[in-house]
Amino acid sequence: MSNNLYKHATLADSFSKFAKLKILSMGGPLVMGLKKKDFYPLKNIKLYTFAIKCSSNLSYYEPESLKVVQTTIMGFDMAVDQLPSALHNMLHDLANKSFQVIQFRNLFEFTYYLGKDDIFQGLRNVKSQQLIFHRGKFNENLLRMALMNLQVTPIKWLRLQYIDFARSPTFVDSGVGSSITNLALDNLDLWYISNPDILRFDWRFTWFKKIKHLSINHVYFNSVPCDSWAEMEGVELLDVSNNRLLNEYVFNQRCDYSGTMPNLHTFNMSTNDLTSLKDLSSLTREFKQIRVFDLSNNKLGSTQEREDCIWKQNITHFIAHHNPLGSNAFSCLPTTVHYLDLSYCNLDQLEMTYFRKATNLKPPC
Repeated sequence: MSNNLYKHATLADSFSKFAKLKILSMGGPLVMGLKKKDFYPLKNIKLYTFAIKCSSNLSYYEPESLKVVQTTIMGFDMAVDQLPSALHNMLHDLANKSFQVIQFRNLFEFTYYLGKDDIFQGLRNVKSQQLIFHRGKFNENLLRMALMNLQVTPIKWLRLQYIDFARSPTFVDSGVGSSITNLALDNLDLWYISNPDILRFDWRFTWFKKIKHLSINHVYFNSVPCDSWAEMEGVELLDVSNNRLLNEYVFNQRCDYSGTMPNLHTFNMSTNDLTSLKDLSSLTREFKQIRVFDLSNNKLGSTQEREDCIWKQNITHFIAHHNPLGSNAFSCLPTTVHYLDLSYCNLDQLEMTYFRKATNLKPPC
């Protein structure tokens, strides 16, 4: 029933008879706010998905408006630009319940939040497997508030996608260490964000320190500062696919990579514009736990490399399909692999010297 022209979200008592109702999407651009009794007919119904949309100019949100709603997936599409304090009441309504996913769409649609009130404080009492922020405007102030509260919540999966990030014009790096040092997440997804400054929103990378699976897609960053590698000490899976990356964006000869990425097991750099296997072997040489390296859909082999590459001895899966590799590339492939994918690489011959060295290769299961 969403995106229609009714002005109030109050449900009729007859909705209480829909005992098997599982998915309910409602609201629209003319709904100016929510009232405490709007959803009382749903109090005895266990939904799977509930989504509510309000006007971009939210005018009111009465406490306990959504308290009676029982659902696995909760979706908010309401901008609090004019009423930031409403987020306190929303999060209070979610407290002491268990969700699979909570999504906020366009939380701030037109303005960046500059207030000092910690509007995300209620996150501390919210239990959800995943929290998604879809679209909306974020500055370093709002992002810091969200992350600080996520440090003390049971939420272990955060996704920021399509958000409009910009630092405040008055933001100054004071030189003080980051306040985000204990963000322990199983998954952090940063997807389709046009401003790569979000990666070090407070000029630090410490918020990555305790992330297990870090996915940065369609962010199009063009440099990786040396200190970022040292900060990602807890990362086990790093996915930086789909970023138009060039060799010089990720590998810097002036960086000391020793001791960095001590827990990295899987590194996905697929679907970029990488050309040099030698640079990539130099980059990952100190990653002691790396096992899986995905370089598919790049431009490897488009430059002539005559020097041998030195790879970490524990790489077991090397995925490089859809690259314009030539036979000379075999001198730059790791020989410790159990699995090697060179399909769709326009190879016209195989270098048997390589295969005599790659004695660990196994047939696919």
